[in-house]
Amino acid sequence: MFVGFRKVVQPFLAKRKDTAEWERQREHESIMEDRVKYGDDFVDSGSAQRYFRSNRGRILRYLSGEYEHEQGTYDWYQQWEEWARRQWEQQKQQQGFYQQQQQQTYQQQQQRQQRPRQKPKPDFQWDFDPNDP
Repeated sequence: MFVGFRKVVQPFLAKRKDTAEWERQREHESIMEDRVKYGDDFVDSGSAQRYFRSNRGRILRYLSGEYEHEQGTYDWYQQWEEWARRQWEQQKQQQGFYQQQQQQTYQQQQQRQQRPRQKPKPDFQWDFDPNDP
C-alpha cells in the first residue's frame, strides 16, 4: 500500500497542485496587465515625416551605400590591421633585443668560466715556506 501511494497517489497530487498554482499565476498576470497602464510618451508632431520628405534623396542614397563617410573613404579594418602589424613588429623587435641581451650575457658567463682562474696574490710575502715542516 505504501508503494502504491508513493508511485500513484503522490505524483497525481503533486501534478494537481502544480497545475492549480500555474493557473493562479496566469490569472494574476492577466489581472496585473489590466491594471498596469503603459505610458506612451511619444508625441508625433510630424517633424520626422517632414524631415524625410525634404531629405528623401540623401537618406535613400545613404541607405543604399552610395553615400561616403563624412571623412572620406575610411576603412577601419585596414587601420586596425596596420596598427596590429606595428604592435606585432615592436613586440618582435623587443623580443629580439631581449634575446640578444640574454645571448650576450650567456657568452660573457661562458668566457668567464673558460678563463683560467688565477690564485689571488697574498698581501704579505713570507721569507719562509709555511707548508714546510
